[in-house]
Amino acid sequence: MKGVNSQETTRTCIFTNKEDLKWVFLSHSNKDYLQVRKIRNKLEEKNLYPIMFYLKCLENAPNESVLDIIKQEIEARPRFVLCQSENTLKSYWVQQEIEYIKSIKRPYEIINLNDSNSIARGIDSIYKRSNVLIISSRVEKDISNKIEQMGYNTYLVDENMVTYNYFGGMNFQQYENMVYQKCLHSLKNGYCLLLLYDQTEFYKTHYQTIINIAMSNKEYIDYLIPIIMEENIKNIPSEFDNLPNFLDASIYSNEIKADIIANHLQYIDILKNL
Repeated sequence: MKGVNSQETTRTCIFTNKEDLKWVFLSHSNKDYLQVRKIRNKLEEKNLYPIMFYLKCLENAPNESVLDIIKQEIEARPRFVLCQSENTLKSYWVQQEIEYIKSIKRPYEIINLNDSNSIARGIDSIYKRSNVLIISSRVEKDISNKIEQMGYNTYLVDENMVTYNYFGGMNFQQYENMVYQKCLHSLKNGYCLLLLYDQTEFYKTHYQTIINIAMSNKEYIDYLIPIIMEENIKNIPSEFDNLPNFLDASIYSNEIKADIIANHLQYIDILKNL
């Protein structure tokens, strides 16, 4: 292989970080303002962008024009979190927000303000949903897009899209270190989907990096999700044999494969936060 700045290099990579997916709409009662503000501050510390939407006119009688504004605010933020309490059950506006998010079939998360453990788990869950790393040797935009539609923020490491030059001419060691840090961050703070194909070179590039990191700490294993994309794959690393979140997606048609993978991630995510 020629130098990393050469156009002829074969190893390529891209990280797709959609900052817009970090915006969070915090549905709450104004009577819980102080408690919800603490949640907002915690999310901001994790580099998310939560918004506590409030208008003075919300204290007046309900009207359609105000409801339209609220709907626009919800639509503008891909993440919806209900800060649930006895006050939200009595709040006309919060109930309208919940009804609307359900009507447009958007996923949403709930933080129970009456349970300190629920608050901590909820904040952690929101953050993990913002750090989903997808490692693939092929272009898999459909899978990335489907996962993002469920409210996750994905980073794509794809070896077929752009050359090392995308990273401003960094040398090989700098590039490898960047990939290592990205993999480590996803296993510590989110999830890593490892897409496996018949021609995947398992013991090279990013695959070996993520395997080494996951096997170095038992806590990381639960956040590594290997996914078989094709039938009759040879030489799958033995380390995958006992991983709890392994998925064989090869048995599904290409038309529904992205849905199956996204639902699998969501199922694991829900179990982690029970």
